[in-house]
Amino acid sequence: NIVPSLPLVPENKTPQFRVFKEDKNFTDLAVVAIRLPKRDYKEKMTVSRLKEEWMEDKIKEILKDRLDTLTASSDLVGKSDINVHPITFSSNNRIMEFSFNSPKGSWESALQQLLGQIELIRREGFNEDDWEGWSPMKNIYNTDTTAIDFSVQETRTFIPSRKNTDWVSSLTTNYLVGQPILHRMPESLAKDHFMYSVHREELTETFRNLTDGSDMMVY
Repeated sequence: NIVPSLPLVPENKTPQFRVFKEDKNFTDLAVVAIRLPKRDYKEKMTVSRLKEEWMEDKIKEILKDRLDTLTASSDLVGKSDINVHPITFSSNNRIMEFSFNSPKGSWESALQQLLGQIELIRREGFNEDDWEGWSPMKNIYNTDTTAIDFSVQETRTFIPSRKNTDWVSSLTTNYLVGQPILHRMPESLAKDHFMYSVHREELTETFRNLTDGSDMMVY
């Protein structure tokens, strides 16, 4: 009864497709997995890397809202989920997964709707509904992320809350793989900067680059 591990997302120019069958499962799972660019832990200390992570989080947030809307209007789709995680715990290779857990026998419908949402964003970009609730862009920020002026920030951002579990995770990965523990103040200030300076077109272009078919596996 040993469950085989899922294969790693291969390095490829066009999407790869795999089907795994387990008769004892009561649900189906449709997944689009994308190998993200390899990130050196030392580079994570830079503002540009923080921006990449911030944009990945926003893409996850927007697409999750879209998929949740789909699941609310269809009894075939099931439950959606979006994750970014290391391929292995000790690796700085990461994958982003978009998935639908659907009733038995409906994986094709779930996959069709999942791929449909990805293609819709690729063609039309993120829309105003996706952007609702976001902070408006402010010209007090320098668009060059290598020269951020933090003097305009409010003092409340200097004392961000952090859970004990976050500290445990940071200390563990620091000990095992050398991932740096970032100081919370500059990290928080940098993310505030991105919130007020990143525009829809930039996020759309990032999404299109992620979903261009290379380093992608559908299973």
